[in-house]
Amino acid sequence: MKASHEVWTALCSGGVFPAAEIAFPFLIEIMGISEPSVQGEILDMLIKFAEVPEDDSAEQWQRNLRDLLRGEHRFFTKLSHSRDEIVADRAERLLAAV
Repeated sequence: MKASHEVWTALCSGGVFPAAEIAFPFLIEIMGISEPSVQGEILDMLIKFAEVPEDDSAEQWQRNLRDLLRGEHRFFTKLSHSRDEIVADRAERLLAAV
């Protein structure tokens, strides 16, 4: 939990930073093998990632990050059916944001 908070701080504190694109595959891999409390924390990061612009002002890394998020639609849909209410709720929020 402490590590996930530190990652959130590094990638999302004050906004989403370009390193989010690079960290994304790692976060997805970790989420797949983590307990629900960690999954919820990672989903919080991904929800924040979904706040990057997707209009003409978006930088290339932001467009790439959006594409990565959309590419995991099936995984997020599966998580939205989790027995853990927090995970399910955050996955649904993420799906609505992407």
